[in-house]
Amino acid sequence: ANGSPSLVGGSEGLRALFAVLPIVDQQAYDAEAGWIGHYGRAGIQSYDRFVAINRPIRSSLISRFGVEARRIDLIHHAIDADRFNASVAARVRGDPALDCHGLAGSSRLFAFVGRLTPQKRPLELLELVRRSQASAAEDRFLMVGRGELAGECDAFVRSHALTRLRRLSQVEDMSRVYPFVDGLVLLSRYEGLPLVAIEALAMGVPVFVTDVGELRWLVEEAGGAGRILDVEESPAARWKQFLLFRAELDDRTDAARRAA
Repeated sequence: ANGSPSLVGGSEGLRALFAVLPIVDQQAYDAEAGWIGHYGRAGIQSYDRFVAINRPIRSSLISRFGVEARRIDLIHHAIDADRFNASVAARVRGDPALDCHGLAGSSRLFAFVGRLTPQKRPLELLELVRRSQASAAEDRFLMVGRGELAGECDAFVRSHALTRLRRLSQVEDMSRVYPFVDGLVLLSRYEGLPLVAIEALAMGVPVFVTDVGELRWLVEEAGGAGRILDVEESPAARWKQFLLFRAELDDRTDAARRAA
């Protein structure tokens, strides 16, 4: 599982408790931020194998913490391919009865899916919505998620009268949502390899994402089915990048559906 204070703080005791059993570690979700900062601890260093969820984490374990490459397994996240695939997307789009959230419409729909936390930067998404609405564009936006910034997000929506945004705190089955989404927007400050991006691309939805974790690699693997932006882009520069993404959306969608 991802790291926790008890796991990193108690690593030496854990090693002593299971002295004769192999320990496989998979706590790090980012190559620079978060739990990986504890991998210099003797207890963690003593573990037998390490799972890296992306290549930057694998490189960091080797170069920064001296973990031998032979002790590391690179295992990317998996998705439920029976639910998240192009044929399911086509079937859901073609059956009005499956539009259980009322998402179908004539204007484009862009979605943010994730926890409402500083890492995911949902307020940056809302700033895009504000600029879009101020430009009189007819685009619609969907925000799916809940978290510690929910109150701030709701206050932003009210203060700027964001009528083009719909908020859903939770969706049980996102495979019933992505078929109606024209683009997934992820503006995270850091990531490993977010499942929502894999799921969206598997359903033929292009992505507009920050250059964190292995998102650039994922977009390249999908034949360029998205636009990558620098994580430190200013709101004005991010808006310009979004306009470019909108303008090229047909081509990006074609790429996503070919690669799905």
